[in-house]
Amino acid sequence: MSFYKGVFGYVVETVKTSGPVTYYSLSSGGVPRAGLYQSPWKHVRSNWLPYVLVPDAKAFADKAASLGGKVLLEAHPNVRGGSLAIVADPTGAAIALQRWPPDVPAK
Repeated sequence: MSFYKGVFGYVVETVKTSGPVTYYSLSSGGVPRAGLYQSPWKHVRSNWLPYVLVPDAKAFADKAASLGGKVLLEAHPNVRGGSLAIVADPTGAAIALQRWPPDVPAK
C-alpha cells in the first residue's frame, strides 16, 4: 500500500467483505480509483485485474468458457451478490466480469 500512496498519493481504506480476503480501496479526491487484495490463487503472480462491466456476469463467464476460456471464479451469490465472475482467456490472461451496478439483478 505504501507504494501506491507514495506514487499516486492515494488514500488507502480497508473495506469490510463477507469473505476471508482483506480488500483495500485506493482513492484520490474522494473517488475510488482501484482496489487491492491478496490473490487466493498462489500460482498466479501479483498483477492488475482489469474489469469489464457486463449486464450478467454468469452469462458472460459461460460464453467465455464456451469459446475456450476458463472460469476462475464463478458468479456466486456469496461473492458480491453474484455480480462478479473472473475468467481467463485461452492464453491464461485473467479479466473480471462485473455486473454494474452490482445490486441490480442480471438481465
